[in-house]
Amino acid sequence: MSLMDGASGFISNIGAILLVLLPLIFIIVIAYLVYRDKSIYTWKVRLYQIRDNGTVKEKNYKAGFIQGGKLFRIKTSKFNPQKKIDLNRSPDPKYVDEENRVYYKQIGVGSHNLMQLERVFDDSKVKFSPITTNQYYGAVQAIKDAKNAVTKKSNVAQIALIAGFVIMAISFIIAFIMLVDKFGGIPAT
Repeated sequence: MSLMDGASGFISNIGAILLVLLPLIFIIVIAYLVYRDKSIYTWKVRLYQIRDNGTVKEKNYKAGFIQGGKLFRIKTSKFNPQKKIDLNRSPDPKYVDEENRVYYKQIGVGSHNLMQLERVFDDSKVKFSPITTNQYYGAVQAIKDAKNAVTKKSNVAQIALIAGFVIMAISFIIAFIMLVDKFGGIPAT
């Protein structure tokens, strides 16, 4: 029996363990992320977005309070966490409908400046009128967006890189300990 026979058996054992553990860890992480999103994003938001040609497109999103209620975040994508709208003002509860839905209209094409709308029933029509306190809020949000446009960067890549290095270091330590154990300790010099 050569040294390579023992190493190949050891590597195949580690491969079998990783083959079982990695999908299990992946399923646990996905379940946690889904649970977290369901518990945080409990509000419904209907957003009226203005297009370049002047028409309005209506979209439904989920929203919720983050950072201890400091920010009201509207998730605009299910799979990309970078696609979001953060509002530093919570919606006015007087204008929330019976389905816990908030109505917003986009101020400007392609911007994240939003104005909360009030739903008004008029004869046989439903009309939406802006809430007057949102004029100041729209200006504050425009300044905040301009300031954040320069400093936006993602920490996800850095976290993934660090996690990869930690997992790799742990696996090397475990492999070293198992090899030392198998071959009777570190040889004396």
